[in-house]
Amino acid sequence: MQRARIKRHVVLALVTIVLVGAVYLLAVKRASRLPGRIGTVVKGRNAGTIRDWTMARESGEDALDAIDALLWLEGDARDGTQSEAEIMEALGEVLGKMDAGWPSAGSAQRYLLDEAYGRAAEALVDRSDGDGARTRYAAIGSRLRGSDSRDAWRRAGILIGLLKADGEVRAIAGDASINSVQFSPDGRRLLSASSDGTARVWDVASGSEIQRFTAHSGRVCAAKFLGDGSIISGGEDRILRVWEASSGRELDQLKGHSDVVFSIDVGPRDLVASGGHDKEILVWDVGERKLLRRLIGASDSVRGIRFFDDGHRLVAGGNLDGYLRVWDVDSGAELWRSMRLHAPTEGVAISRDDRVIAVGDTDHVRFLDASSGAELSAIEGDFGYSNGLEYSADGRFLFAAGFDKTLWLWDCRLQQKVFRFFGHRGEIWSLTVSPGTSGLVATGSADGTIRIWDTSDEMAANR
Repeated sequence: MQRARIKRHVVLALVTIVLVGAVYLLAVKRASRLPGRIGTVVKGRNAGTIRDWTMARESGEDALDAIDALLWLEGDARDGTQSEAEIMEALGEVLGKMDAGWPSAGSAQRYLLDEAYGRAAEALVDRSDGDGARTRYAAIGSRLRGSDSRDAWRRAGILIGLLKADGEVRAIAGDASINSVQFSPDGRRLLSASSDGTARVWDVASGSEIQRFTAHSGRVCAAKFLGDGSIISGGEDRILRVWEASSGRELDQLKGHSDVVFSIDVGPRDLVASGGHDKEILVWDVGERKLLRRLIGASDSVRGIRFFDDGHRLVAGGNLDGYLRVWDVDSGAELWRSMRLHAPTEGVAISRDDRVIAVGDTDHVRFLDASSGAELSAIEGDFGYSNGLEYSADGRFLFAAGFDKTLWLWDCRLQQKVFRFFGHRGEIWSLTVSPGTSGLVATGSADGTIRIWDTSDEMAANR
């Protein structure tokens, strides 16, 4: 009896081990076909992909089956197993059913659905001919652009961005993440700071590199044009370097930070302010090459700095502490501190009349009274948080860019969204608006590119 009982237990244990092993192998197989394959070239498996998608949809299986089918669809698009028309038809079906098919899917699954769809769309565009692809896929793009669904907007951004975004004038490819961009005062050149340890000057008209500055060790986080035409940059090596723009020659070094320099702004009277991971703001007389003042009081990294036009005040945003602070440059006193926001306060802009400060918050842009910090109004969007904010040259519109990889255009007077520009494949770290009335805006991204946009038509249509 005892021997029989032991035998049964052994058999049950073996069966359990086999079942657990089978479940584990199935999980590993599925996992290997999900995030790990996103962004890679996948081999497809004939025209059964569309049938697999239909079967998964009709059988009510979870969102992972849809992701799996989309990944196979990507492979078919890359290796030519199915025709372009067949793949486009399948993608159209996916777009129509993804929102309605799995309303209970978690946020992670819905993110993977979006990414898998984006990869399949990208694979299709890679084998297409640009203008022809844009014409063939226009119906899908226009249908999605009118949607209020956040997920639909994101999928529209993936597709339309891959086909060449509306308004895009030029994409300039760098060698690493673009952390900072700025137009020159005449709008003809563009200055960038990059994680490859360089600052560079680009010709706006042609997109060609004019000059490169290479003395920094580590990433360069910020770079600005100075009033005399020279350039100042700072980054991981904790040093502010001044350069001759025409030759690329290093003219001087300003030392004072004890950690990474994240942000720089240039004010009137040869003033420069720099903020860093050391939680300090240093104010310099760059003409005399001397440190004027340390502004101490921030409780986290200082990543967004702006001078007011009068040069006697500056506003500074931190990283995670969520506060915006305004300082008196002459005395070093903190004038006011905002309410605590829900996101990093890196995106900061000051209105042309110095009366309003715009700051990015989670899915919002908030407008604060520049004299007191009181909130005046807020506009809502689906962009996560903003790394860059800039007013248009006339102050009527506001540009915002950041986590969601897109450039937003807002009407400040009507407090509403005007347009959204797609194209980047990585988070946008910085944006700059060209002086004058050209309507050009440039964005620098973690995807290693600078994109230049012509926004004049959208602004003119909404005046």
